[in-house]
Amino acid sequence: MKKKIRILIVGFLIVFLLGELIGRYFGLHDYPTHVSSSKFEYIYAPNQERLIYRNKFSTNEFSMRSKPFTNKDTSVVLLIGDSVINGGNLTDQDCLGSTILENSLTKTFEKPVRVLNISGGSWGPDNAAEYVKQYGLFDADIVVLVVSSHDAYDNMTNAKIVDNHPQFFSRNYYLAWGKLIERGWQQIERRVLKRNNQQKVKNSDLGISQSSNFNSGFDYFRKISSQYNIPFVIYLHPSFKEFKDQSMSDLGREIIEYSEINQIDIIQEIKTPLEGKHYRDGIHYSEIGQKHLAKTLFPKITNLIEEYGTQQSIY
Repeated sequence: MKKKIRILIVGFLIVFLLGELIGRYFGLHDYPTHVSSSKFEYIYAPNQERLIYRNKFSTNEFSMRSKPFTNKDTSVVLLIGDSVINGGNLTDQDCLGSTILENSLTKTFEKPVRVLNISGGSWGPDNAAEYVKQYGLFDADIVVLVVSSHDAYDNMTNAKIVDNHPQFFSRNYYLAWGKLIERGWQQIERRVLKRNNQQKVKNSDLGISQSSNFNSGFDYFRKISSQYNIPFVIYLHPSFKEFKDQSMSDLGREIIEYSEINQIDIIQEIKTPLEGKHYRDGIHYSEIGQKHLAKTLFPKITNLIEEYGTQQSIY
């Protein structure tokens, strides 16, 4: 009997250690974390260096998914959006469209060109507007707002998100097993018990909460870009359904109409050589899709830098 107990204990320890080692190899103890904001709700915590699912994940001192910002005499592009450009845990830092674009522009102009990735999962343009109100424009030469159709009316609700939503947390478990158990329990709740934890904010409450007002972030970036004579570009990214249908939804067409009425330069990605392999799900880019974003923006930004030059310090 004692021998069987010892075998069970040894077996348990082996499974525990093996699971912990595998979990740590994939970074389950070291997920990117978030911080709350009273202005723009939430964002990834600043100054992170993670290795999650074997992907490099970094944020700078301003919580951008970019290298640290410097005040050197460079051209600065603000690439603003949600998880589409942020990439999340599944996109390596070097595979982000912003990183690829930054490297290409730096090589072309033979001087440092920054493409600052200002983004958060499920952000709308108003989240980004509040971020810029707090931190400034970083001497931007160009502002590019990457949006999808749902952003037309996806306004902030100021609900508590961090540590109240399973994907937005401020701290990690000490052991990788903590995340394994958490994810396992979430699957049991959803698939076996057929319920959601009502103490948590549901995904639908976080992501696309439509209101009756056209998102104020569009007008904010239009006005501040005009005020400082900074070129402003809207990049309209279609959902996979819109891509398959080769037609934007009514909300997408409303964004196009808004851009045309206000004479804002808009890139309709649906009109570019977009392919199914550029998606990894219904909306987000695959690594090839991130390259497509960079490739599509490159000529536009190159022309704008050549035409407008570099801004003097504004903030």
